[in-house]
Amino acid sequence: MGTRLDMIFNGNSVQEGHRLAEILLQELRRLELLMSRYQKDSPVWMVNQLAGKKSLQVDDELFNILLTCKKFHEQTGGLFDISLGSVADLIKQGEYDPATFKKLLDSSGMKQVILDPDKMTIRFRNEVVQVDIGGFGKGYALERIRKLLLSNGILNAFISFGESSVLALGNHPHGAGWKAGVNHQMITGNSLFSFDLQNESLSTSGMGQILHPVRGITDKKYHHISIKSSSATEAEILSTAMIVANEAEREKILLHFRNCQVVGIAYDRDGKATVDMLT
Repeated sequence: MGTRLDMIFNGNSVQEGHRLAEILLQELRRLELLMSRYQKDSPVWMVNQLAGKKSLQVDDELFNILLTCKKFHEQTGGLFDISLGSVADLIKQGEYDPATFKKLLDSSGMKQVILDPDKMTIRFRNEVVQVDIGGFGKGYALERIRKLLLSNGILNAFISFGESSVLALGNHPHGAGWKAGVNHQMITGNSLFSFDLQNESLSTSGMGQILHPVRGITDKKYHHISIKSSSATEAEILSTAMIVANEAEREKILLHFRNCQVVGIAYDRDGKATVDMLT
């Protein structure tokens, strides 16, 4: 997943911990191969190479991932959009022609992606579209990890991808549930807010440039937004959508997700942080 992975198993021997870690790492390697858009011959890489030219059949797991992404695209008012890979690649280059940016943005969007449930195929309406499911991947991986842990009888565990995507099962060795902090992005070791998690997930998105699927590169009120949810996938997708949303868009999105806890953090020019409870 291109990030640090921390795993804590509560109440297991060292040998059992190593065994569980290897099971999880094998699954993560499988998911990396499935969802990477940069690894040649991965299913997503093949989609991006061919779906602009013809309908391409994919396996059940990837098709269901794509359908889930489409559902969340609709529920977030289009702000979670996996079809902006070409636009994101242009932004990463640094300086770029505004006209080229507009052309790519106008040619992208989920309206350009055709999914056929009967044939299990995906087709792009043009060759500009590139899917990137990175904003979905860590949440999906945490859901898969949850199932593997529970199937192995593990009820208490803490899994973290780079401190930005967290799964907390059961209890900490010294108390009920787990605590996960959101750290100050400019002051190491300074926690700004702490979430209480028990059989829940936390996802944080932000910092860097923000790409709105309609408005393009946009200003943002919050430098990062954290979402607590019972679903790791939901938390991951919502943090991606909410960081680009304005106030009116956030209110509409939350009508579909009433059981989430949402916290926004903004910094002034001096690095002073403001923490807002958005739910």
